Amino acid sequence: FLAPLPIEMVPGIGVKTAQKLHAQGIKTVADILNPKSPIHNPQSWLARYLIAVANGRDEHVMQYDRVGKSISRDTTFWHDTNDGQFIESTLYYLTERCCKTLRERNQVAATVTTKVRFADFTTVQKQCTLSLPTANEEEIFGAARAMLHVLHPPRRMIRLVGVKVSHLSDVKKAQLQLDMMKEEKHAGLHQRLDALQEKFGYTSIQWGIAYMLHKRYESSSEGYRLHSPVYEM
Repeated sequence: FLAPLPIEMVPGIGVKTAQKLHAQGIKTVADILNPKSPIHNPQSWLARYLIAVANGRDEHVMQYDRVGKSISRDTTFWHDTNDGQFIESTLYYLTERCCKTLRERNQVAATVTTKVRFADFTTVQKQCTLSLPTANEEEIFGAARAMLHVLHPPRRMIRLVGVKVSHLSDVKKAQLQLDMMKEEKHAGLHQRLDALQEKFGYTSIQWGIAYMLHKRYESSSEGYRLHSPVYEM
């Protein structure tokens, strides 16, 4: 009964992947299952995934070699604060540092944890699992910020904020993201930004809301000089 369905109905096929398949004359699930289909290549992870799903088997496009435990960054503020924009900007900067380390190691993270310590030293944290492992700070920060909003009542003073990425994995070179073109585009962009910051200094080019921190912290070629950065590996 799946055979007449368009390939866009297959889980994991995004717009770019669908366009590439259409260019090969593959428009329905039946086309995927056809043994004469050009995608029937046993060496292709994408082909194996599509054929498995089209046959009703739930398989993963990506496989991971588990490495390490976690990477985290947190900092104590110079003064307790309930400035939501400042707290979020700091959280974004800490997320950037985690993601830069992930990319340097050619790793991705599946779990994100946000940590908050209030002025009375009460510490709370919350974690979530991402839909797909990633090293993209926008995706990781989106999850971290959502958890921050749950943890932090707007008027309560915060002493420390932090983020941790865990369930780290090395992505095998031969494997593909579900929407591979989109992921490769983001990865290339962030790698170019990493290279520019490495060459000209962190503040030479900044990405996202971390830019407002230049009014709060001194900076060096390595980044902002926080009050008490903590690195846990």
